[in-house]
Amino acid sequence: MVSYTSLCIALGLLSLTSATPLAKHQAQGRSASPILVKKDTEVAEAAAAFKCQIQTGTNVFRPHLAGWNPTKQEVEMAVTAWLNEVCTVNDFLNSKGTSLAVATAWATDEPNELAILSAVKGLSKEGQNAAAVLRANFPSVLGNLDNIKTGSAPTKDASAAINFDRCCQVVPSVAVLVDAAVKATGAFGGVAPKPEYPNVCSRFECSVASI
Repeated sequence: MVSYTSLCIALGLLSLTSATPLAKHQAQGRSASPILVKKDTEVAEAAAAFKCQIQTGTNVFRPHLAGWNPTKQEVEMAVTAWLNEVCTVNDFLNSKGTSLAVATAWATDEPNELAILSAVKGLSKEGQNAAAVLRANFPSVLGNLDNIKTGSAPTKDASAAINFDRCCQVVPSVAVLVDAAVKATGAFGGVAPKPEYPNVCSRFECSVASI
């Protein structure tokens, strides 16, 4: 399995060495390069088969942007990082072994990926709305993780609140924003990978305002 760090490095190098964009070939009336077509197809297939990787430790990845108009490669890096972070928090919520400290570290990094994808030019209205929902809900998730750490609220209650936020607001909105950013930039060959949900989501009625 390719490590998360290796994937990020590979995508970073790709952003420095990518060939002339496919759109330019088409705009000039020439047929697209078979190599570029094959590459885009491979990227799309990889997105469709994307499998998140649970992260360890608390040293999170901080993508560096050249400016507030993320490129296709920068979007791919941010999406990969974000879905891995979602997967890591899920593992904690699913009681699979990820510690509270690790889950909190990676959950705290999620707003960084939100900032990157929110900055994509040409983001659809649906994507913008999803970003707004995420900005509104992240403080609650992070606050309840801190409540578990400090004992400020019963662990059962704080965990239930986190699960409700992530099942009904956060993860669905991540999916919409990722899809919008991918479509706006052509990242992953235009096929957006999907975030995974915590196991408990199958038991939630998200139309209910409280639990």
